[in-house]
Amino acid sequence: MTRARDESSVSCRQWVVALAVGALIALTIWRQPFFSGGLIGGDTYPYFFPQKQMLSDAFAHGEIPLWHDRTGLGYPLLAESQAGVFYPTNQILYRLFDVNRAYSLSLVLHYWLAFVATWRFARSQMISPLSALLAAVIFVYGWFPARLSLEWSIIGGVWFPVCLWMADRWTERRTLQRFAALTVCFALHLLAGHFTLAFITQLTCLAYVILKPVLHSAAEQQTSRRRQIIQNVVSVIGAIGVAGLLAAVQIVPTLELRAYSQRDGQQQGQQAAFDPQYGHLPPVYVTQIAASWWYWHSPEIVVQQKFKQPSPLKSPADTNAVEAHLYFGLLPLLLILLRTLTGFQRHCHKSVSHRWLLLGALALVYSFGWFVPWTRVLPGFGFFMGPGRYTIVTAMAGAIIASLSLDELLRRRSSMAAISIVTILCVLTLADLLKSSNTISDAIVVEQPPLDGLNESWIRRKLTQEETAPVRLLMAGQNVGNLFGVSSLPVYLGIGPREYFEEQKQYRSKPADGDNAPFPTAQELRLLQSRGVTHIVLTEPVSNPSAEIKLIGAA
Repeated sequence: MTRARDESSVSCRQWVVALAVGALIALTIWRQPFFSGGLIGGDTYPYFFPQKQMLSDAFAHGEIPLWHDRTGLGYPLLAESQAGVFYPTNQILYRLFDVNRAYSLSLVLHYWLAFVATWRFARSQMISPLSALLAAVIFVYGWFPARLSLEWSIIGGVWFPVCLWMADRWTERRTLQRFAALTVCFALHLLAGHFTLAFITQLTCLAYVILKPVLHSAAEQQTSRRRQIIQNVVSVIGAIGVAGLLAAVQIVPTLELRAYSQRDGQQQGQQAAFDPQYGHLPPVYVTQIAASWWYWHSPEIVVQQKFKQPSPLKSPADTNAVEAHLYFGLLPLLLILLRTLTGFQRHCHKSVSHRWLLLGALALVYSFGWFVPWTRVLPGFGFFMGPGRYTIVTAMAGAIIASLSLDELLRRRSSMAAISIVTILCVLTLADLLKSSNTISDAIVVEQPPLDGLNESWIRRKLTQEETAPVRLLMAGQNVGNLFGVSSLPVYLGIGPREYFEEQKQYRSKPADGDNAPFPTAQELRLLQSRGVTHIVLTEPVSNPSAEIKLIGAA
């Protein structure tokens, strides 16, 4: 173990370099949201901003936001966990900054921390400080920018490598302090509120501490290895259990809401709104790791959504390009192939390669969605959809294996030559990864985000000046009406009362193209009035408006 610790130890100078490089990359790529801009697209405005606005408003009044009264007829905000009410950075940023600024700063901060955390974990895998920088580039900027509209992804990007690092430290030396550190990291990830990546992180840590002694290159007695495995598994499960207690303030309300939500399985023989197989990776789409921006990720192919077309072994559920995205970069892919197909590796590092090759392959196969019909009955698995998210493990595996291969190339190089090679590789790979993800991501960075102009909105002024209160909108942009400071229908929630999702099938939020039926119909109007709807906001004129509604403003 002494040699392994020597190879994975980190000096203060190396920490400073990693922190500086991570900050430089994050501020270069995300300079616009960091300094003045923001995001639009995907879940940003219909899902995250209405929650963050309620969070910010509650903090401004010295309250803990337990209930969101603006979405539909209301829902327990704390229980809809992705608000991250008790997550530390949310508690700080949304008290100090406006919603858009806090959200943007959180994004940049987590990209920076994810880079540094991945670099440090790569060092624990006996990767050199320079090659570990490439590992951080591959993992952080290969998997997450395509998921830019999903705040939880980059938050998980921090805690995934941190928890793995803590688990690795525990296997090296079992102390109370290291157990406590692993436990606290698990708990903080749970407090962030997106339990899918937290669950995947916990599973990966369990698999990691099992495989490390099994595949360790040193000759050890079978009895000794078995004892190590048992100790590791019991310890990690114990850390997960204690973390669950520490994060119970977030977990318990979510579990309670889940029992009354659209995720409660089949309802009266009808297909539920929640399908755990949704968001899988079609097997044929794995070829994107080589045929990326020049084929699968080209704008034309993305628009046609060819990856969703019937193909061999594809799961029957629907999916989307964001959930199914997996890409290492072309140069890292060559490094991976060089190591896995040619035996281009030192004997002492074979166990690391084999460990991550196995973990990455298992996660990749599970991401196809084949096993979800069976695993959904197991504790934890049936709670989540998006098996494609398991490719976060494959992304880490690719980053580790590529960096180990790079180490072999740099072994006999001078320091200056090694720095030059790594710099060129990182720059080219970063450009490659971003070119690929830009066409996949459903969110973009803009210089002037719409939320910054909210105070100048004539719709907001008119609604807040209404004498009849409370105001409730019917607005096609789900939840977006909440940003005016009023209630709105229909709703968009990750976990919400199932009645909302059943009822939304009974009315339209806007007329469909070519639909000449009155809007709203008499039946729709009765339902909307019974739900307290007072105003309708549309982006286009209605060809056949109901006689029961009148125009009060247009622009």
